[in-house]
Amino acid sequence: MNEMFEQARLLPIQQRHLDMILMWRNQEHIRKLMKNSSLITKEEHLHWFSSLSHSSNMISKLFYVKDEPYGLVSFTKQDNITNTWEWGFYIGVSGAPKGTGTQMGYTALEFAFLEMKIEKVLSSILQHNEKSLRFHQKFGFSYKNQESPIGLICMEISADEWETHKDSIKASWIG
Repeated sequence: MNEMFEQARLLPIQQRHLDMILMWRNQEHIRKLMKNSSLITKEEHLHWFSSLSHSSNMISKLFYVKDEPYGLVSFTKQDNITNTWEWGFYIGVSGAPKGTGTQMGYTALEFAFLEMKIEKVLSSILQHNEKSLRFHQKFGFSYKNQESPIGLICMEISADEWETHKDSIKASWIG
């Protein structure tokens, strides 16, 4: 398992990936856990990709293990002053190996805090998504005291909190 963990990485999205990402995003088990649970049209998807390539406030990457894409991670800037970004992610591949989500979360937070130099990562989670709530708690996110739209739970983790928590995540994966 250690080898797989070390071979995880985030890579840029290219035009050739768009059909795969749209298929992933429109799967029922993914859509039902998104803030926007509608089917995404090809036109909307192309607009998203175009916006992504022209924005410094949105970053999306494909999550790979070895040479295989497994999912998508995105970051959207929420506050310039505090350098706070909200993340979103999903595993698109059905039957991905157990632990792929943990591997993706770890890789994404390392990217956010070490490469992007983000100060704080936020997450808005649908309250019925208990799996995601447990995932965020395992990763050291804490509940944020703020008003949020009905049905969303807001959580956050700072760069310092991640630094003190990340070794336990990696140790649980590598065993």
